[in-house]
Amino acid sequence: MGRVDAGTVLYDIGAVAEAIQCPVRRLESWVEQQILEPVTEASGPGTRRKFDFATAVKAGILNELRWLFGPHFRPGEVGRYFAQLGPYSPEWRFFKDRQDRSRSGLIVLYRDPRLRTLAAAFTDSKRDALERIARHEALVVINIDEIATRVRTALGL
Repeated sequence: MGRVDAGTVLYDIGAVAEAIQCPVRRLESWVEQQILEPVTEASGPGTRRKFDFATAVKAGILNELRWLFGPHFRPGEVGRYFAQLGPYSPEWRFFKDRQDRSRSGLIVLYRDPRLRTLAAAFTDSKRDALERIARHEALVVINIDEIATRVRTALGL
């Protein structure tokens, strides 16, 4: 379970599901699979899991991938990769609620042929993203800031 800093705004699972236009049950499934980690768990009947903004953005990215790849998309390897991203990973800064970013944060997902696994590059340089696409035959490129803006607007921030 994540740490909650004083002043951190938390959102219940229903609000996040509505913000990313995803069924609550799908988010619950991603929590059960340990793809998403709520900041606080439900503490009893009638209470709900709570997420911070960065985790809501991660959920938005997973839901965007599901939309892109169709209803049969299973997060699998992609989900495991995102599950590893947390406050202590260097990529976490791309998920923070930074409205002053001068350039868009991008994720380039691709298959690493050496490791035979999914790899991801986080960058705020379109040139770097294009070079990675050309070099690795990218699976998909995601603009984190676009998803974060949609989530921020839907949550009324």
